Amino acid sequence: TEEYEATVNAASGEVVHSDTDRLDADDVQDAKEDVFDPAKVVDLSKAMDAALAQAKGRVTEWSLEGSRRGVFFQFDIVDGTKDVEAIVDATTGEFVRIDT
Repeated sequence: TEEYEATVNAASGEVVHSDTDRLDADDVQDAKEDVFDPAKVVDLSKAMDAALAQAKGRVTEWSLEGSRRGVFFQFDIVDGTKDVEAIVDATTGEFVRIDT
């Protein structure tokens, strides 16, 4: 089993970097717990709107990650003076918290 990671240019949608790692038995078990159904994830723009309603600025990076606790979008937002991370529940589109 393998883990895939891709970096996508937000403006063009072009994959600018990708990486594949082979997983050992322990990592495979952990990965099974992090699996989610992408069909149940809200639209990126809805999640981003929820994040920007709480943290004003410009999104410089985002990720979508599953864990035992659920599936979450993480948005890095910069407003010129500070850099924060806004967390949004990816299945409901609801804002969760800001990490500074």
